[in-house]
Amino acid sequence: FAAYNAFLASAQGEYVILCHQDILLKFDRLPQLEGCLEALDRLDPAWALAGNAGGVAVGEFAARVTDPGGVQDYGAYPVRVHSLDENFIVARRSANLALSHDLTGFHLYGVDLCEIARVLGRSAYVINFHLYHKSRGSADAQFYRIAGRMMDKYLHAYRGGYVQTTCSLLSLSPSAFAYRRALFRQLHELGKMETPSPEQVLIKREIQESFGWLGRLFHGCVYRLARPFQNLRRFLLRRRGSTPRG
Repeated sequence: FAAYNAFLASAQGEYVILCHQDILLKFDRLPQLEGCLEALDRLDPAWALAGNAGGVAVGEFAARVTDPGGVQDYGAYPVRVHSLDENFIVARRSANLALSHDLTGFHLYGVDLCEIARVLGRSAYVINFHLYHKSRGSADAQFYRIAGRMMDKYLHAYRGGYVQTTCSLLSLSPSAFAYRRALFRQLHELGKMETPSPEQVLIKREIQESFGWLGRLFHGCVYRLARPFQNLRRFLLRRRGSTPRG
């Protein structure tokens, strides 16, 4: 987070590319990338970020990348997304973006960057720029740690209540239930691991304690009731070709 903030602040180009060290330009090159960005200019002058994989909605993804798992090609490009995979992101310097200064680590800065852009009235897209990424990524213990901190941060930032200005009272009330549901999903994913690391075990215990037995029971019931509908949605998305990358 801190390194990319320094990079975004000091870069002088019209576009700033944030990417992993393990990508190869085996397919598309600069002309294709320039064509994709010009198409975005025409489609949405407020765009701020472009990448090759990201989340569209709950259970729905878009991607144009090849990795060790094979060719990932789904989406009617360009696809507007809520998040971008960090392996390759183009940031528009005129959008004046920055990452959170109270988050650290190697994961989820693409999510944070997209959220900052959204708050600023900007948008993010997956574009038809095909490259090779040597890794599919991994949700290690650091991932879950950063995910928890990020959810805590944004729950606080968008906490329900009111903001008093000098001339009016503004209401800001996001859903705390959605936050707890996302946290419970983390707990569920950690519970499925056969050989979790000691840090993952610690994170699981911390989440369990934050819920208490009654909270785990309630959200467990909600999860089981919603699961058949989520599975049906995933099935239909797979039939349509919109499947998760990692």
